[in-house]
Amino acid sequence: MSTPVKIAIAITASATDLYVPGANVPGEVAVLDLCNTTTADVTVDVWYAPNGGGTLVYLFDDVVVPAKGHVQWTGLLTLDTNGDKLRAQGSATGVDCLGTAKY
Repeated sequence: MSTPVKIAIAITASATDLYVPGANVPGEVAVLDLCNTTTADVTVDVWYAPNGGGTLVYLFDDVVVPAKGHVQWTGLLTLDTNGDKLRAQGSATGVDCLGTAKY
């Protein structure tokens, strides 16, 4: 049986880890909600960063989160190696990320 894990973090103008699975435990991200709390549009990148470097794979690339608006992603993204990460970066501060992961 899988255990849900809350993702709740502010996305900044620097790369931020949204989710990193535990040691020797694969993880799955199922939902991400990006909410812009500012009065200006903010662009956001969300990507999968594999353990040990490798090729970054983008879930969102320059997606616009409108002023006082939100963007939602629902799917299933598996992070299956120690050190895999789901990361994000905005063009400015002011975007909050809520989501659910499972391990």
